[in-house]
Amino acid sequence: MPFTALRPTLLGALTPTLALLLGLAPDAQALGLGRPQIHSALGKPLDASIPLTLADGERLTDSCVRAEVSAGDARVPAGLLQMRVEGEPGQQRIRLQSLARIDEPALRITLALGCPLRLTREFNAFVDPAADAATVPAPPAPAAPPVVAPPTSVMAEASPAPAPGPVARQKARSKPRASGPRLVLERPEVLVAEAPRPVQPAASAPEMELTPELEAQIAQLEQTVAQLRADLEARLLAEAAAASAVAIPPASAPAVAPPPVAVRSAHASPYRDPMTWVLTLGLSLLAGSAAFYFSRWRDQRARRELAYWRALHAAEGAGLPAVLPQHSPGMAPPVVGQAAALPDEGQHQVTRPQPRPMAWPPAPIASPPPPAVAPPAMDMQATMRLPVQAAAAPVLSNELTVADELLDLQQQVDFLQLLGQQEAAADLLATRLARGNAGAMPYLMLMELCQQRGEPEVFAELVKQFEQRFRVLAPQWSQSLARGRSLDASPSVIAHLQVVWPEPGTALQMLQDLLARGGGPGVPSFELPAYRDLLTLYSVARDLFEAGLRGEEVDLMLPIDSSFGRQS
Repeated sequence: MPFTALRPTLLGALTPTLALLLGLAPDAQALGLGRPQIHSALGKPLDASIPLTLADGERLTDSCVRAEVSAGDARVPAGLLQMRVEGEPGQQRIRLQSLARIDEPALRITLALGCPLRLTREFNAFVDPAADAATVPAPPAPAAPPVVAPPTSVMAEASPAPAPGPVARQKARSKPRASGPRLVLERPEVLVAEAPRPVQPAASAPEMELTPELEAQIAQLEQTVAQLRADLEARLLAEAAAASAVAIPPASAPAVAPPPVAVRSAHASPYRDPMTWVLTLGLSLLAGSAAFYFSRWRDQRARRELAYWRALHAAEGAGLPAVLPQHSPGMAPPVVGQAAALPDEGQHQVTRPQPRPMAWPPAPIASPPPPAVAPPAMDMQATMRLPVQAAAAPVLSNELTVADELLDLQQQVDFLQLLGQQEAAADLLATRLARGNAGAMPYLMLMELCQQRGEPEVFAELVKQFEQRFRVLAPQWSQSLARGRSLDASPSVIAHLQVVWPEPGTALQMLQDLLARGGGPGVPSFELPAYRDLLTLYSVARDLFEAGLRGEEVDLMLPIDSSFGRQS
């Protein structure tokens, strides 16, 4: 059989097979990507488009497109990338944009398509600077327009470069750069040779294909973080705008700004308010003044009670049994005679106590006028009305007044100095000196205060007045008044006080006399420490005297009518 007779039979047998192969081949190559085109310049956000090839009736949604962009060694976060599929069927493109600007010229773009993953491609692209793109001259006519590159260079798909590539690149760089349009394959060879990274994606492609869900979760989290950050910034801007609107109200609206300020000040710390410290200081001064005047009132009340008890005791003395007269105490003159000194007592002659003083002859005491009414019987004295003269106010002697005034003056000055009010203490002493009949102690206290305050001129004036009035030498500025001679340096005075101390009334009168005179036996004038010792002894003797007056008797003595309780 000739060969021509068999040809129709073979063609008829192969025709169905060829038709089947031609029908299946387009389905295997339906999904594909073209070369990316960069529409942005260096220093601006990325804007690229990648041609997309789909089969008839096939669709690709935006959620099935994932991308990864690396600028140099830095990876652009997935939350800052935006991808969408645009265009009509047959002319569809994947639009890739970034919110961050691109400062590196070399880009590596990796695209993953399909749900599940069907295709992964990696592209290397180069972004031209904006200045270079503006200065590129127009191509000469009629040069080949299809060969001219677009505004940005397009990189080839990721594939290993041949070995002669680097040699050709070195030769191309050795030649001077032409000012005409650049070829499309010039930069892909340079970038592929400098960074041999296309081999790595091929090895890591299985890994990327194995974890598409993880990449989708990471991209979703980054987008969520970016959205939250944008919401937070928008909220802060809204709060700032609201605060500025509240701070500057419109002219027509009433001023309602003071209430928030008042509420804010209410929550402030109370210790930062200066009025708190002023009120605290004022209350402290008020409490101190109240305590001072209360102590002064108690002292005056005690003196009035003492005078009352003395007058009452003197009024009742006529009805009591006769008491042996007591001689009024007197000051014995200082011992003039020198005692025989023992061999080992020569150095103690000055401080040895004087012998027991002799009592001065008593002064004549005027006898009281005889009572006009005969004294009642002894059984009626306990319930008899007191005479009218008992209601009269007691008369205090000058010595008692001077001693009590000195004691009050010392207490007031000490209290003011304790509060730190030295100016008020000086005014108090100056007022007492202006009244006259003050004695030497107020002068000495004011001199001591001048030494503490450092006022030598005032001290000199006080020294002059002191010497003119008392005719004795005054202390010097270099001499400390607080360290002067105390009562221990006056043995004769101590000896007299020891004699009369068992009798509080006699000791009280002797101390009053010593304070009024300003001196004693063997001591022409006391110094400030001696005055203070005498005032201390005076306060103790006064307390002992008051305790002796009350004794075992009732605390309150009132006149009782003898006819109380009887029926008329």
